[in-house]
Amino acid sequence: GIWANGALGATTLTAGAIDIKTKVQAISVLNQSTVTVDGLVKVVKNSTSDSDVFGSSSGGSITAGSFDIVVNDALTNERALSAFGDDSTINCLGTAKIVINKNAGDTGSSVSAVLAGARGEITLGSLDAELDTKYSRGINVLSNNTDSKETLVTVNGAAKIMMKGEGSYGIIAQSGKSKIMLQDVQVTTTGNYSYGISSGGIVEANNVVLNGSGIQAFGVHAAGGDGTVILKNLWADMAGQASPRSLC
Repeated sequence: GIWANGALGATTLTAGAIDIKTKVQAISVLNQSTVTVDGLVKVVKNSTSDSDVFGSSSGGSITAGSFDIVVNDALTNERALSAFGDDSTINCLGTAKIVINKNAGDTGSSVSAVLAGARGEITLGSLDAELDTKYSRGINVLSNNTDSKETLVTVNGAAKIMMKGEGSYGIIAQSGKSKIMLQDVQVTTTGNYSYGISSGGIVEANNVVLNGSGIQAFGVHAAGGDGTVILKNLWADMAGQASPRSLC
C-alpha cells in the first residue's frame, strides 16, 4: 500500500489512478501529508488486519476522483474510509462505492463504510455502500461535545446504503458535535434490530427513503439531549415484524 507521513516534512503524492490488492491497509496519510488521485482508486482487501482501508489522520488529506472498495472477510472495527483528528480530510469528487462482506464465521462487527472522528471531515460526491456485517454502520460520525469544531460527513449527491447485518445503523451521528449532511438518501436495513437514521448529534437530509424489513426495524431515532434530525421529504416503510413505528 501507500504510507505518507509528514513527521519530518509534508509529503505529497499525485497519481492518475491506483489499483491495489491487499490484506492490510491500502493508503495511510498523516501529519499534513497529501495523496491526490485524479481518477479511480480501486482496492480489494482480503482482510487479515482490522486496519482502515483508507486512513487520514493528524492533518492528512486524501483526494480521489472516485473510490471502488471491496472488503472481504471483514474483521471487527474495520473502516473503508476513515478521517480522524484535526484537519484530517477525505474528498471524493465522484462516487464512493463500498462493499464490505462478512467472514465465514461472521465474527466481524462494528464495521463502518465511512467514519469521521475527532474533528475529521469527509466529503463525497455520491455514495453507494453495502455491508453485511453485524452491528455495522454505513456513515458513522463521532466526536466529543467539548470539541472545538464539528466532525462532519457531507454527501453532495445520492447516498444509497444497504445494511444486511443485525443491529446495524445506516446513518449515525453519535454526539452533539457530530454532523451529517445528505441529499437524495436511500437506506435499506434487512437485519433485525437495525436503524435507518440515528442521531445524538445533527443529521440533515433531503429526499429520504427508508426501508426496514427486519424484526424491530426503526426508521429515525434521535438519542440523548443533543440528538437532532432534520429531514425534508421523507418516505418510510418499516415493514419488519414487531416494528412498532417508523419514527422513534
